[in-house]
Amino acid sequence: MPVNTNSEEITSEDKELLAREKKPEELIAPVWGRVTYVDSESIPSSLTTDNGIIGPEYYSHTIRTGDSNRLEIGLTNQIVRKIIFHGNSPVVAGNYIKAYVLKGAWKDLKTPILPSGPAASWRDEDIKRKVLVEGELRTEMSALYIEIMLDEKVIRTDCGVHYDGENKRIVF
Repeated sequence: MPVNTNSEEITSEDKELLAREKKPEELIAPVWGRVTYVDSESIPSSLTTDNGIIGPEYYSHTIRTGDSNRLEIGLTNQIVRKIIFHGNSPVVAGNYIKAYVLKGAWKDLKTPILPSGPAASWRDEDIKRKVLVEGELRTEMSALYIEIMLDEKVIRTDCGVHYDGENKRIVF
């Protein structure tokens, strides 16, 4: 268990949360169902560069970097009725799918866990403020990846933007 290097004690609630903490890959759960509808939304994305001041004028330039897709998929599952998928997939109503969701919940720690070493070397992202613990399935879940099934066989796998299919890991 991590030791807090600041003067505050780790609360018993935080100790309990830290004991329940899981890695994201440990919380991936499959959800099966027949697709009842698919709504697709294309979201444009861009990057603005700062070119600075040239003479009396300030210049910046916006570059369109592409689109990201968001699919809303209705499902005939007893618990999960809607899947949100950030990515592309040819899934259509009538398909049978297995959607892999993160069955976890982020919980705030009462006392942040500080890293070891001199405080001057800490980066903000090194300070642990939340932990991921096992959660419940909800009526609406986000899918990391989707498998389209035919005759109980996977015929296609589509990975969302938060899942690295090649290395089988979640990226936030």
